[in-house]
Amino acid sequence: MRVLIYDGTLNPPTFVKALATNLANEGCKVYLAGKADRYKKQNNKFQYLPMYYRSLPWLIILLIQVLVRLIVKRPNRLPFVLNISLKRESLQEKFFTFIQTAQVYLLNPSVIHIQWATHINLFKELIESQEFKFIVSFRGRLVNVSPFIDSNIADLYKEYFPKVNGFHAVSNGILKNGEKFGADRERSAIIMPAVKDDLFHSITSLYVSSKNIGILKLLSVGRFHWKKGYQYAIDACSILKSKGIKFEYTIIAGGDKEEVLFAINDLGLENEITILNNMPHSKVLESFREADVFILPSLEEGIANVALEAMTIGVPIISTDCGGMSELIEHNVNGWIVPTASSNALSNQILDFINLPTSVKESVVIKARETIEEKHLQSKQTCDMIDFYKRIINDEV
Repeated sequence: MRVLIYDGTLNPPTFVKALATNLANEGCKVYLAGKADRYKKQNNKFQYLPMYYRSLPWLIILLIQVLVRLIVKRPNRLPFVLNISLKRESLQEKFFTFIQTAQVYLLNPSVIHIQWATHINLFKELIESQEFKFIVSFRGRLVNVSPFIDSNIADLYKEYFPKVNGFHAVSNGILKNGEKFGADRERSAIIMPAVKDDLFHSITSLYVSSKNIGILKLLSVGRFHWKKGYQYAIDACSILKSKGIKFEYTIIAGGDKEEVLFAINDLGLENEITILNNMPHSKVLESFREADVFILPSLEEGIANVALEAMTIGVPIISTDCGGMSELIEHNVNGWIVPTASSNALSNQILDFINLPTSVKESVVIKARETIEEKHLQSKQTCDMIDFYKRIINDEV
């Protein structure tokens, strides 16, 4: 099976590279396609397939290489590739479309897996041609938010979702939103995010509630963006402080933090809240192990990978009921769910958590680990994805 994973970025996120690696480990021939900032970018498991270079000399070299190979191997497809490329408005778009479409014909993949829903715009003609099998992933904002605030994206989905062969959704909730724009549930699979098996099996000791007696250590991880809901977490911290709770709240995030810093200073929480810039993943995992409870205050998510990691490591988690999080967390069983955009609900749950018996906290952590083991290990995710690919390739939908 030849799988073309289209990410379209300079540096694909960790979970995309993990999918490519795991599929390759299971015997698939995997190509990970996107933009590139250097001529060769290979992986010992899968092949990185450049679609575009920012450097004009390398772009021209790539264009010539692809053109020559297409003339030699698929000359009958050259008119089609040229036709759709010349229709693009800018020279950059013409180059990109030619290289991308030619690469697809040269690879002749069994399935093309588009990781970000809006990227179907780059494959419109190929999707219409029905020469290849296309699967589109539904992740977070691009399905839960974008089509509801941008009519152009909504129109794009409504026109091309009915023509796509299959849909991969990270939660049932996000699939329901996709259905509003033409996605077919019968041609879909809900395959939730996952963590590395090695991470799960490397954890030898779990949460001990007395490890930070006197000061409650709270942690959140994720970029600064309105949808992450940090304002509500900060307001909840203000409530905790007014009640005399001793705590430290650490936010590990990148991006523009001006609004968050203003809120922290405005509420006089400079001594309680610490912001750490993006750090290596290994350091983030170490921070998990130091926390008493992980807070996910988001307004919108698919299913947050950081939540999976917290549950794997053994950190109790309090999450808002956003996106697919209630499909991951069962309240009072393997974590706690609170309403979105409610600082009062979040602070009340933290107060309840503080007063829980140690035995209850430890039981929740154990249940969280069982959830990960049963549903969210990459070994299972990979097998489920391969089975879904086979269904789509063989038209078993």
